[in-house]
Amino acid sequence: MMETSLTMVQRVAICFAAGVIGALAVVVLSHVLFQLGISAALSVNAPVSLKSPDIYRPLFWGGLWGTPFGLFIASAWDRLYLCGLLYCLAPVLALFLFFLPMSGAGYFGLKQG
Repeated sequence: MMETSLTMVQRVAICFAAGVIGALAVVVLSHVLFQLGISAALSVNAPVSLKSPDIYRPLFWGGLWGTPFGLFIASAWDRLYLCGLLYCLAPVLALFLFFLPMSGAGYFGLKQG
């Protein structure tokens, strides 16, 4: 079990910030891949815009996903890699099986080409 002296509010704030930093890394990496031409080879038209309302959506969701992960990580410390793998599969499955079909792209985005 992981010992800590942080309060619950401190842990939530740290985990939200860690999720935001992770999401920012994903956004920056998408821009790097686009500049290198790798995204175009994978039929991605453009990376996430860095302008005002567009950049906040992935950062907010990253923070939101980081918060519960940090709250239950102490109880899952013995099975850290398994819990991390299962936890990262949840948003991916939500994207492929819920959000993409709702936007008209079909399951796994197969209607987009």
